[in-house]
Amino acid sequence: PMAIPVTLPRASIARYEQASALLARACQSSNDANVHYMLAMAYKRQGKLSEARAALRKIQNPDANVLLQMALLSLKEDNLPQAEDELARA
Repeated sequence: PMAIPVTLPRASIARYEQASALLARACQSSNDANVHYMLAMAYKRQGKLSEARAALRKIQNPDANVLLQMALLSLKEDNLPQAEDELARA
């Protein structure tokens, strides 16, 4: 089967950029894990993997969902040993 490339419409990309800007400001004044998680997901949707990982690393007590997202980022980066470790921790 042939893979069909999926790209986000420009309007969706702009919304994720706006969301990440707002969430980044919120993270400056809050240490809420949910805000950092949402920021990471906004970065991930934009393809900003290192920024997404940095946001996830700021979560003090990562749960299985956070570790799973970190593993998925590692897989996108073709870092299989790290993904395996993160999945084991999840």
